[in-house]
Amino acid sequence: MAYERLVEGKLDYAPCRYGSSKLLFRGPRCDMSRDYVAFLGSTETYGKFIETPFPELFAEQAGIAALNLGSVNAGIDAFHDDPTIAELCRGARACVIQVMGAHKLSNRYYSVHTRRNDRFLYASDDLRTLYPEVDFADIHFTRHLLSVLLDICPERFRAIRHELTEVWVQRMDDLLERIGRPAALLWLSSRNPEDPASAPSDPDPLFVTKEMIDRLGKKTSKLIRVAIPPRDPEAAPEGMVFSELEIAMARELPGPRTHRVVAQLVEQALSQT
Repeated sequence: MAYERLVEGKLDYAPCRYGSSKLLFRGPRCDMSRDYVAFLGSTETYGKFIETPFPELFAEQAGIAALNLGSVNAGIDAFHDDPTIAELCRGARACVIQVMGAHKLSNRYYSVHTRRNDRFLYASDDLRTLYPEVDFADIHFTRHLLSVLLDICPERFRAIRHELTEVWVQRMDDLLERIGRPAALLWLSSRNPEDPASAPSDPDPLFVTKEMIDRLGKKTSKLIRVAIPPRDPEAAPEGMVFSELEIAMARELPGPRTHRVVAQLVEQALSQT
């Protein structure tokens, strides 16, 4: 098992940057002097704890270079205002965007870190007015924030969830507009996009539904669905490389088998375009 064999070692992610972007991506750097497919996404696309993530597997299978623009803990906001990202995606033969959660977005109620979008920075006056009883000083992550707010008052929480879903559609629409071409969306989740998504404990992409994706219209070319199979919460994930301190995070992420499925389905989907 990779955990037993490599627990004291670490993967070399060969981190690299492109253009003027401040985001750190997984290397090795893509050769963009020839055709390539751009993969945009979060920790799963980056391939945390995975020796060969699905963009690299796709490249091996399809015989075309893959530009891995996955960034750990990123949401749409990490890419939204980055001109380098838009330029790289416009120059690609095709663009595949992982569907990322709506909780990782700055909005009228709270702001997130510009690159690590899972990090809660501060509450707005609107949120402090809506939840005057909450002390935000010890809250550092968006899921924790949303869990606290839901527990205190489900009725007031509806306004938060509505804001996040509306901002997600607007921000995603803006990102696709800047890319300037229809993109294939990758739904990588243990939840179906048709299922309701109303609680912070729901699987990623948090709060996003098929109805929200449909609102993007012709700016998307297709939706590639990949189901993450259930896992034993007590078992060490197989085929992943992580330290003992990282085992909880590794259990939350798809393993090598799922990455192989993603590569195969993306290749099939893009070959039909």
